[in-house]
Amino acid sequence: MYSSIICEHPLPFSGQLEDIGETQDWLQFEFQTLSFGYEFGKFTISEDGQLYRDTYRLVEIPLEEKEQNKLPDLPMMKQVEDGIERMDYTGEIDFFGLLVGKKIDSWVELKALFWKGDLKELTLENLEKKDNSRRLESQEKIHEELKKYETSKKKWWYGLSVWYKRIIRVSFFLFKWFFAWIIRCLQGLEMWLLRAK
Repeated sequence: MYSSIICEHPLPFSGQLEDIGETQDWLQFEFQTLSFGYEFGKFTISEDGQLYRDTYRLVEIPLEEKEQNKLPDLPMMKQVEDGIERMDYTGEIDFFGLLVGKKIDSWVELKALFWKGDLKELTLENLEKKDNSRRLESQEKIHEELKKYETSKKKWWYGLSVWYKRIIRVSFFLFKWFFAWIIRCLQGLEMWLLRAK
């Protein structure tokens, strides 16, 4: 599982993307990292080069929230933000992300070197500019299909078709269940006959 990392520190490549007309609010962009092993968390490299980790605490979900979200009335916990803490991390952090743009997509890989929580070096390891025509085409197709679906939901016959499909599904389920029951009975009868010999 990936941890996310936001880099508020100036990035060594933002000008290369702006040259081709791509802009991104890097303070909101979440890169992914595997450098913290299996620890899943949210990290931030601050503008002045400090490394922070978001902290969380577990609280019980109140009854009103369970009812509102239609959750069972069982003891349940949820994770809520509890602030941030500075990390005294020493080592390298490799992080990466896919910048989805209007003209091109860009795959970005960065490496940050920390000494006791202070950023010593931030380098661009890889910047691949990729053609995004296939992605845009796929997105357009998905968008058109969603529009068709939403339009069909507004038709007068949509509710009838939903009930019709449910009746068919239930009928086939009962049919399968009945034949499965007959097969189990026949297997039981066969076992009884074999034991009787």
